[in-house]
Amino acid sequence: MHPSSPTAALLLALATFAVPTAKPAAAAPVSLDDAITAAVTYDPQAKAQRAAVDAARADRASGRARFLPLLRVEGNVQVWNSPTDVSFTGGAAVPTLPAPSTPYEAVVAGLIDGFSTPTRIRDQVTATLSATVVQPLTPLLFMGDTHALLDLGVESARIGVASASRQAALNAATGYVTVRLAMALESSARTQVAELDSQLERLDALVRGGVARESDQLRLQVARAAAQQDVIVAASRVRLAQAALATAMGIDASVPVDTAPLPAITCVADTTDLAELQRRALAERPELAAVRTGAEQASLAASVKEMDLWPSLNALLAYSHVEGQGLADKDSGFIGLALTWNAFEWGASSEAVNASEARARQVTAQLGAVEDGVRLQVQQAQLDLQTIAESLGVAALAERQAAESLRIDTARYAAGAATATDVVTAESALREARDRRLAAEHQCLLANANLRAAVGDPITADTIIITATEKGDRR
Repeated sequence: MHPSSPTAALLLALATFAVPTAKPAAAAPVSLDDAITAAVTYDPQAKAQRAAVDAARADRASGRARFLPLLRVEGNVQVWNSPTDVSFTGGAAVPTLPAPSTPYEAVVAGLIDGFSTPTRIRDQVTATLSATVVQPLTPLLFMGDTHALLDLGVESARIGVASASRQAALNAATGYVTVRLAMALESSARTQVAELDSQLERLDALVRGGVARESDQLRLQVARAAAQQDVIVAASRVRLAQAALATAMGIDASVPVDTAPLPAITCVADTTDLAELQRRALAERPELAAVRTGAEQASLAASVKEMDLWPSLNALLAYSHVEGQGLADKDSGFIGLALTWNAFEWGASSEAVNASEARARQVTAQLGAVEDGVRLQVQQAQLDLQTIAESLGVAALAERQAAESLRIDTARYAAGAATATDVVTAESALREARDRRLAAEHQCLLANANLRAAVGDPITADTIIITATEKGDRR
């Protein structure tokens, strides 16, 4: 029995709904820490510094290898136009002598016979192979300073990675907070539009009842149009901020970055003793570590440069093998010393040493200026955070007062004791106060991030966002 068409259709529909349909999971919003990690991983400057570390390590390995013995191998094969023979009689025949009768005559006869036979002193094909071991001796006197200088090159590159990574983290945190602020300001603009829409609905009823005038309605409509324009501008700023953050993270800037909302922002000044913050900054800032390393490098470079003033002394161990040359030893070798010294060069090497020592003093002198700049930066960052923390309280109070003023003016307008202009003015004042409070809250995060960067602390969500517990601790 075949089921009817309606029955088959019903069974097919039930089977379709019985099979669960897989839906692509929505991507989770990017957190502040995720944005920082992505930016540090992508940052071109950090990548360049990591490559510099690899180069410094290779330079260190190369520099250390130059203190070890050097094996030099040389060889050649030569094909001559003909072999070379030597005859001590010039090729002339020696007269036949009587048979020797005494031992002396026998010796003389043997010599004369040898001179009459040509002697091969070079074959047509000759070959030479030599191996020489060279051990530099003079550089060994400066090996300690040279090794330390090479190690500092690697350390300097590592400091560069840390500095670039910290800057990338700070840029990402700044971009993230900027996105959240732009979104908050856009929401504020949309809130004003919604509030004006609500006012227009109430006013429309009053106009129909003859209680309000159409001119009042027009004023509110003009205010709403202006607020809608603000929404458009705010949305554009959100897209621009998202594109900047995406660029810092190394992702497609044309796709908006979905950022996770920040927790409730609590802003309070950091009351840590300024001297303590400055002490931490001098100990932790990679910029200062880079200058200190540079000063030490310059000092060691001046010391190593003095090697040019010394004679170059090398120990030699050589072996050679010769084929096809009759007068040369087939195998020979020697051990010895080789000395080279530019006894007079018009002061070129000594002046180069003086220049290296002057550069070392120059870098050392710059260290003091950099330290002073760091101290001032820490003080400014602490004052900026304190100023914003104080202004945030004022901004929050102003917002509450503006909200109360709008409530009063709205009630007075409904009672006929105020004009539509009063309501529009109060609405604009509330929007401005709300935006100031939002800006102060996010600027507090930026100020705290700048303080953490100035002190040398890690740039993470935990160090930037002040929690209620931290607020109590700081007080």
